[in-house]
Amino acid sequence: MLHYRLNWTSRFGLETKNLKEDYYQKDFKIFTNENSLNRCYNNCYKQAKKLLLTILLKKDKKMEMKLISRLRERYEILMRDLDINDNGILGKISNPRYKDHKLRLSGFPYVGSKYSFAKKKILFVGLDIGIDECREDNTFHDFDSRRICIAGSVEGCTTLGYNDHISGTYTMALFLLQKYYSWEDEWNELLSFQDITSKTAIYRLQNSLPIEVLDYISFTNIHKFVSVCRGCNIDKDKPKCLNQECLEEKKNVNRSGGDNRKWYNKQEEIKMLLDEINILEPELVFFQGSAVKLDNNVINEINSFCDICLAYHPSAWNVGANKAHYANKINIRQKIKN
Repeated sequence: MLHYRLNWTSRFGLETKNLKEDYYQKDFKIFTNENSLNRCYNNCYKQAKKLLLTILLKKDKKMEMKLISRLRERYEILMRDLDINDNGILGKISNPRYKDHKLRLSGFPYVGSKYSFAKKKILFVGLDIGIDECREDNTFHDFDSRRICIAGSVEGCTTLGYNDHISGTYTMALFLLQKYYSWEDEWNELLSFQDITSKTAIYRLQNSLPIEVLDYISFTNIHKFVSVCRGCNIDKDKPKCLNQECLEEKKNVNRSGGDNRKWYNKQEEIKMLLDEINILEPELVFFQGSAVKLDNNVINEINSFCDICLAYHPSAWNVGANKAHYANKINIRQKIKN
């Protein structure tokens, strides 16, 4: 008989200082027969791997839930401060120029399913949501519906069928994260498409590009509100929420993005953005054409938290921001040292 000690942690190289030693070190008395020894070792290895993965997944899920909980609590404060109804309708508008606007909170931010433990945390900041996406249900995006809208599933990314904006976000995220997840070859393959848009290039490479890229990022918008029923074409879409008022006013057809790129309650909205950044704790805040709406002192305050990048919106075709090679033109400002 041979007394044999197997240290499981040495096989995985995992950090276990906060876990009980009894889970990871076991004594085994086995025969000195080499085959028996190998079988025992392999069985122990499989059991240890399963146990460690289970523990780490639970830890990751707990981190994600804590992050989501903090964000939800902050949005609940915003809703109370601005008299936002349960269906997202904005009650308080401090800017008198827009006092007659009927607006809805567009929803909570997108937090990728793997963001809480990403090797490099990146927060993308856009301008506005674009359309009143949850109008048919007379509500706004919660965390799950926002993730489904972008990633395809609550559990994470399932497809690469993105619109122009999210295609540009995917492209930039792949570029910024390539060295952390060994995506250099995939990035170079995408970069080789010089003369077509990111959306088209991603479609052509959908079978070879990593699906999970957007699981590692978070995304929010500077402007939190959208015109009620914006983006609804009642003559074309025939939404389930169609009513007599829609038919009489036909007020929802031709709203442009500029209609919602305004400060309705500027002080509260900027404070909300800063608090989101503090909660999400990104290492990089990547502005997608949205920094132009912020004063320099606000930008500098954000830069004191983390690195920032003041880039064009992914749809800005006139500067090539809708193509992969635009990534080589961005300039990242390092965090301001105190």
